[in-house]
Amino acid sequence: MNDIIIDFKNKCNNWDKYTTQEVVFNTNLETIDISKVKYILVGDNPGKNEKVKKKYLIGTTMELLSDAFLKNF
Repeated sequence: MNDIIIDFKNKCNNWDKYTTQEVVFNTNLETIDISKVKYILVGDNPGKNEKVKKKYLIGTTMELLSDAFLKNF
């Protein structure tokens, strides 16, 4: 895992101590090769499933985004 991702994960874990909002680190970040990243989609206000699975943009939201994103880029 890249140092940038490790640092970000640690910050996410620490932010929970300072906010009333739950901070969710997206575990998908641990599986990517950052040298191949072309775009970054930012999801905020994770829903119940995102909090449980520790992944952003899953379910219906991701289906809609994938469709729109893949057709336009």
